[in-house]
Amino acid sequence: MRIAIDLVIVEKKFYEILSSLHTLLNQLAQVDQENEYIIITGRPREYRTFATKPRMRIYPVKIQPWESLLIKHQLILPEILYKVKPDVLHIPTCVAPIGWNGPLVITLHHIACLSVQDQLYSLQHYWQVLWRESLSRAQCILVTSETICDKVVSLRIVEKERLQLLRMAEENSALAVTRAYQEAWQISKGWHDHKLALVQVRFYPSVSVIIPASRPEKASQALEALSRQRYLGRIETIVVGLPRDTLAKPWPIISVNPEPIHEPGRARNLGAMSATGDILLFLDDDMVVMEDWVAQNVNVLQQPKVGVVGVRMPGRSQSFFARCVDFTNCGYYQHRRAMEGPVGSGSMGMHRSVFEAVGGFDQTLCSGEDIDLCYRIQKQGYRIVYQPSIVVVHDHQNDTLSKLLRYNYAHGFAGGLTTKIRHKDIGLKNRLLFSVRHPFIFLLLIPIMAVLATLQIVAINMLDNKRVLLYAPFILLGKLSYEFGIFKKLLERASSQVEGK
Repeated sequence: MRIAIDLVIVEKKFYEILSSLHTLLNQLAQVDQENEYIIITGRPREYRTFATKPRMRIYPVKIQPWESLLIKHQLILPEILYKVKPDVLHIPTCVAPIGWNGPLVITLHHIACLSVQDQLYSLQHYWQVLWRESLSRAQCILVTSETICDKVVSLRIVEKERLQLLRMAEENSALAVTRAYQEAWQISKGWHDHKLALVQVRFYPSVSVIIPASRPEKASQALEALSRQRYLGRIETIVVGLPRDTLAKPWPIISVNPEPIHEPGRARNLGAMSATGDILLFLDDDMVVMEDWVAQNVNVLQQPKVGVVGVRMPGRSQSFFARCVDFTNCGYYQHRRAMEGPVGSGSMGMHRSVFEAVGGFDQTLCSGEDIDLCYRIQKQGYRIVYQPSIVVVHDHQNDTLSKLLRYNYAHGFAGGLTTKIRHKDIGLKNRLLFSVRHPFIFLLLIPIMAVLATLQIVAINMLDNKRVLLYAPFILLGKLSYEFGIFKKLLERASSQVEGK
């Protein structure tokens, strides 16, 4: 979109708010990489730094002398807008944009603009008719305080649904403004019911990103990628398990329980308890997201009955054994076909209400807690969706055969068959594993289960990556190691039960 911001009247009549508008323009230049901005100004020299920024343009206006500025401005504004052809016009002060019938965003900084009796007699007609008419047709009105919001509502000038509170001092104020532009443009394109100005609730819900972290360098890398998100709604980032001061922070974060937490489910639950967003996005500290990660997760979660969304997780390293690790441990999250079924918590999104309804992650599980959560949400009637168009790069750095075998053995031993036994009513595989849970029966079946798991990974990835055939022998070794870890766990449980008797 092309957004025109008219600063001419502000520069002469309301200069006290000019510094906050300069701050806002700087933020817009940093966070908005899609829209183009045209700054209409009578003082172009003061905006030379903005002219050097991409997607920002200065449109100088000559009004001399400054007397009768309001009338002169109203006469030339239609010609200016005709030349710059904006998609949205932003009036950051009390001015009626005569001659503009397109998408309109107005900012209210003062209560005085709302009271006709406080204005000069010669301008009462202007404020009574033209100014209020502009307010009544603006698709979105930004108010800088709750006092102004209450005043606008009490005077019955506009409906409360078209008001949006803008905290100029906050670092995310630019995101609120870009959201207002998007709303104004969408509403003007045919959404004539002004109540649909609440699109920031329906289409841009607030998001809490929760990162259980134990490695500062990895977490800093994840935060750096998160700082480039192109999402119009509010985002908060919660880091669990690391002190705030150990991280390189490209944007504000919330640090929760800054001590090492070894149970992944407990760490995520602690983060969720501190979250305020409508959407919860769980992310491991060794994951690097794309710029549309938040927006795409939110889009999928707005589809009917979607309870959880998972993503494609290609590894960062393309070395041979690193790719073997990718397909062995995340083989179901490498291909490019959308599916339904349990997804991994390396990147997992869900509605907060759904998360709370099932009680969050099971904190007693050290492995498989993500699959357990998916099963419980599935039993509530929700869909679990794997969406490969959402890409997260997995920087695991497991790039040797020994790391592959040790990792899989450790996870097999940590999880056992707990999740499969607990949810034996879901799927044929879980029922069969429940039936063969005796350690020595399971030991005899390890080669068969490892081969079947390898064949399934190869089959699901063959269309997208034929090199999976080269990795197959090592995928099989990884699966054998994983199944042997499960056997050792089953044997340990059986021994403890005998000793207990």
